[in-house]
Amino acid sequence: MTNKVKDSSQDPKGQTLEIDEPGAQSHLLQAVHHQAEKGRLGLEVMRAQGDEARKLRDAALSQRDEALQARETALSEREEALQARDEALSLREEAMNEREEALVASGQIEIWADRQHTLNRVFAFGVIVAVALCVLAILTGNVGWRWLAGICLIGALGGAVYVLRLPGRSTLHLVWQELPVPSEPEVVVKSEAVG
Repeated sequence: MTNKVKDSSQDPKGQTLEIDEPGAQSHLLQAVHHQAEKGRLGLEVMRAQGDEARKLRDAALSQRDEALQARETALSEREEALQARDEALSLREEAMNEREEALVASGQIEIWADRQHTLNRVFAFGVIVAVALCVLAILTGNVGWRWLAGICLIGALGGAVYVLRLPGRSTLHLVWQELPVPSEPEVVVKSEAVG
């Protein structure tokens, strides 16, 4: 004889389900145990997926940190390159300025050399004429030749002074003052650690 127990649940048609005992109870327990096992396995799968997601997130964060560090390094290297470029440009500008100053100084020196050459010729001509007149005055005994020799000597000196006072003499002195003085080479002493 089979005992029938009414279950509180209903089937889709709205009729009351009847469960046989005791075989039905064992099947129900097995079904519950199977569902619990499936739930436990599902929970473990979810935990494994969560661990994997956390690992992926940590890997992504580490990659992002590495990318940020690489970006900061690239920015610092770019700043250093810009500073080096600015220093190179400033050095180039200084070199160009020094070259222009040297060219100006060389031009002024050439002008002064030409004037010096003219001064030497004028003074030499006056001195030669004065000496010739003095010799002529001694030979002839005429005082007029002596006066002419003195006048020629004074004229030679006056010509020399005139050439010296031509425009550009003060410029030459300024150029000599502004010429860059060659700096002594720096001696680098390398000390070796002993011990």
